[in-house]
Amino acid sequence: MDQIEMLKDNMEYMLQELEQSRNSKHWHKLDFNTWYGKMTNLCKMEAKKMGKADESIITNLVETNVYLMRKLSKLETKMTTPAQNPP
Repeated sequence: MDQIEMLKDNMEYMLQELEQSRNSKHWHKLDFNTWYGKMTNLCKMEAKKMGKADESIITNLVETNVYLMRKLSKLETKMTTPAQNPP
């Protein structure tokens, strides 16, 4: 079993243990809110990384759109202008 699978199994195990302990009289001793805050911050950091990638993709799409619109305008202009040498 590789490390990734072991981590997944451990995370699943911890989730099950927390679910079972939630209603116990010792729940407050786990200091769950602090741990939850750390996990939330970890997820926010990952979301920020994804946000940067999304911004880059959107920027590239905008630039591509501008380029294609210019090309399309040029083609439309060529098609609508009358022929220089009539038959």
